[in-house]
Amino acid sequence: MIGLSLGHDRASMYRSAIEGVALASANVLKRVHDLNVPVERIVSSGGYAKNRLWLQATVDAIGIPVELPKEANLTIIGAAAAAAAGSGLVADLFAAADAVRQETVMIDPDMMAHATYQQLLGEYLEATELLTPQSRRLATGQLKG
Repeated sequence: MIGLSLGHDRASMYRSAIEGVALASANVLKRVHDLNVPVERIVSSGGYAKNRLWLQATVDAIGIPVELPKEANLTIIGAAAAAAAGSGLVADLFAAADAVRQETVMIDPDMMAHATYQQLLGEYLEATELLTPQSRRLATGQLKG
């Protein structure tokens, strides 16, 4: 953690970890936009969907609504859809996706928080660039030990 002081408590460190992951997600979306890939819709699931603070921080950081399906394990559902397409049970992956489509709940970003995250994203990217060489050296040293 960068900027950690004795004045920080557990809650501060927890929030920092959540914000770091949220900013990493925002960075992925930024890179997608930089490649001129249109993003019309985000449907997501996973552990963070069960943690309201982590979920909202991520949605605020990326700045666009995120849809959460009612069934949490999209990996299994996607694997089943791919298997159905591969085995010929359905015409193609599009038909398989239609077959497993489910209702979603929309999580909207707080755009004031998004503006703050945009500023933090610049700092996040700068820190990442500055620390990457040192992090790689430290990781290499750990592997030898």
